Amino acid sequence: MTEQGKKTKIFIIIGIIFLLIIIIVIFIFGVRGIFKIIGTIGVIVLFLGLIFTIAWLFWAVFLKKYRYDV
Repeated sequence: MTEQGKKTKIFIIIGIIFLLIIIIVIFIFGVRGIFKIIGTIGVIVLFLGLIFTIAWLFWAVFLKKYRYDV
């Protein structure tokens, strides 16, 4: 199996697990609970995304400066 094939398989497995979790959560909390959870997760994801973006930009700039100095 190629490296690309392994990555694709991992992503498919993660996707299936994620879908199962969503289905279980829907059964436990009902539809109204889902929107609250999605809202909370959305805020967390946005916050993490912002942190990662800032970190990535800082890292890219830092590496470029470092590269040019050397």
